[in-house]
Amino acid sequence: MLKTVCTPDVNAKLKARYSKTLNRNDLENLMKQNNIKDAIILLKSKIEGLDKLEINANRVELEKSLDSIVETDLKVIKKYLSNSGIKILEAYLMKYKIDVEFDNSFAKLYFSNFLNAVSGTNKILEKQLKIEMDLLNIIWTYRYTRKNQFNPNLVLGKGYKININILKEIAKVNNVEEIKEILANTSYANVFKTNIEKDFKQYLYEMYKRNFERNIFDISMVINYFEMLEIEKKNIITIIEGIRYKLPAKEINSKIII
Repeated sequence: MLKTVCTPDVNAKLKARYSKTLNRNDLENLMKQNNIKDAIILLKSKIEGLDKLEINANRVELEKSLDSIVETDLKVIKKYLSNSGIKILEAYLMKYKIDVEFDNSFAKLYFSNFLNAVSGTNKILEKQLKIEMDLLNIIWTYRYTRKNQFNPNLVLGKGYKININILKEIAKVNNVEEIKEILANTSYANVFKTNIEKDFKQYLYEMYKRNFERNIFDISMVINYFEMLEIEKKNIITIIEGIRYKLPAKEINSKIII
């Protein structure tokens, strides 16, 4: 098995950076801001790397600033990784070029490449990827198929805990409650509660966070750090856009993952 551990330097840098990410209180305070200017001023006080962001920045400018923080972190972390660690990280980074939740053909390529990179080298990431693929198979089947018309072309991989027969049953249902019944005796019995899209993202976030905290000195810690950073970015954009369009804080809160 290839060595995919991280050095103490990587561990220390990631832990330090993670300690500065936005927590629930930070997000709630951000939601309370009455306008974009005040919201961005608050963000600039909380997140290192936003010093050049204008207080009246639009969505594109904010996204670019947040992306630049990720790029800086990537450059720093890659210096401390082994060749096998860099290979895994580069396979993961394909995710930034596509939306794996919506583009099925590119998602298949991403998961195939990433799974090939970690299979036999990192059990943590291999299991994590298979879980994500299972959940996406459930969501895609529910989202895109018509009643009694299961589409096998949507399926990612061979399935981990969810087989074709379960997906065929999901293709017939009309709501989350029916999905919950089908999944009741599976490993994903408690994933979906009321909103299939948000519940999926929440489950993944909790898995990323759990694996980040438990598996120090492992390349999976690096991957999960960047997964959580991407969720933080999406939370920030969701809140800022909610403020921009004067949505109630309760409605904005219902859309974030924490």
